[in-house]
Amino acid sequence: MKTNRDYFSWSQYYLWKSSKLQFYKRYVLGEEAPRLQAWDKGKEFSDYKETGELLTSVKDPLLVQVANDVPNLDIIEHELRVQLGEYKLLAYLDTCDFDLSTFYEYKTGKDEWTQKLVNQHEQLDFYALCIYIKSGETIIPKCKLYWIETEYIEMTDGSKEIRYTGHVEEFIREFTDEDMVTMMTKIVIILKEIENYEFNELELDENIVERYIKLLNDKKEIDSEIELIKLEVKNELLNNKIDYGITSKGRFSISKRKSYEYSGELVSKEKQYKDEIDELKNKEKNNGIATVLITESLLFKQIK
Repeated sequence: MKTNRDYFSWSQYYLWKSSKLQFYKRYVLGEEAPRLQAWDKGKEFSDYKETGELLTSVKDPLLVQVANDVPNLDIIEHELRVQLGEYKLLAYLDTCDFDLSTFYEYKTGKDEWTQKLVNQHEQLDFYALCIYIKSGETIIPKCKLYWIETEYIEMTDGSKEIRYTGHVEEFIREFTDEDMVTMMTKIVIILKEIENYEFNELELDENIVERYIKLLNDKKEIDSEIELIKLEVKNELLNNKIDYGITSKGRFSISKRKSYEYSGELVSKEKQYKDEIDELKNKEKNNGIATVLITESLLFKQIK
């Protein structure tokens, strides 16, 4: 499959892994990606970091504060193009040193970043690899990720806008020679997959799809009514302090299950072990030790 780009970027890498259909639409058919408010917020931040100019369209009073709380390196918004064998790679570094020995990545958003997520975030590996190749495989860069927290604020007109909370966190990410080889291998494998991929669609019977949509809508109404009945019966039983209700057609009962709240020490140990196991699982995936199992399921998206 031939794409409409003469280079391979992180966006392409990520979209291919997320959805081959969306990849085909964007990088073969040339369809525009949907404009997301969260993406605009990230661009607002990066534009201000690059220019230092506060546009009149910016309404967030905390933009200047959080931007000043996040440090810059020598270059802002650096485009990096490198050659990986027969393939061209493209990376956009939020900020980096002149010698590419260090780069920072800025992330705006409401979802919390943790060290574990930063360690697993392949965008950083992609960018580090581009620097590694650019340097003739002599520089494994240092990296920091800055999370600039945002939240949804309801405005006086009822609409919602994304605003900065003022909270900023810094994470350090370290890379190894093994990481560079692993990322290089992943990129080449995906590029070969794209080259060999053929997108095909089968025309289905319209009547089947129409019937399926009708049943989906009916199911939503039925499920909603069932939940209302269950709530009504449950409240009636609880109000009467009785666990069982009976009719000639069937019986309802209050189901009780035990759960336990453990000590903070044990919860902390459980998290530590889980993080260690997750790290070992990632290493097995990256080194090809883990066996790939593929399960298939049917998804449906209505065209409106």
